[in-house]
Amino acid sequence: GILVNCAGFGTAGRFVDEDADRILEEMTVDVVAPALLTRHLLPSLLAAGPAGALITVSSTAGHQPVPNLAVYAACKAFVTSLTSAIWEESRGSGLRVLALCPGPTATEFFEASGSDQFKVGRLGTVEEVVDAAFAALDTTSGPVVTVGLGNRIQAFAARCAPRRLVLTVGARSTARAGSGPREKDGRPC
Repeated sequence: GILVNCAGFGTAGRFVDEDADRILEEMTVDVVAPALLTRHLLPSLLAAGPAGALITVSSTAGHQPVPNLAVYAACKAFVTSLTSAIWEESRGSGLRVLALCPGPTATEFFEASGSDQFKVGRLGTVEEVVDAAFAALDTTSGPVVTVGLGNRIQAFAARCAPRRLVLTVGARSTARAGSGPREKDGRPC
């Protein structure tokens, strides 16, 4: 069997302005649901051996703190870490485990998060992300695969650069997040 944890959303804006219910909803969808689904299905995935696969769609946002997307980045850091730990715990079982970290991708994410005004450059395509996932499953690439050369460079830089610099660059790249829509169809977005 295969489990793909792909549901998720983010909320753009300063953390101090976030609605508490929205934070809880985001954490439930982005952290609790994939953790519990994975825990529930992991025994059968392990039993499937090489026919089994666990793919958790995380994000490049999970590689570092992201001002104006604080909860989202923290949630994605959690699922990347959890999936990496499961990868190590499952070694030798044949189960293929992957934390997939695409960068900005052409989906409804930006509109739903209120961050459609981010200056993100080129958006990746869903097809590129899917192709990267299947390619990674067919290799021994390790537990985390970051999609796209530019995103891999950014992830490497986030690990190596001083945290203060990472935060400053992140804040500048998301500075317009707070000016996006805060409601859509009468509900917070």
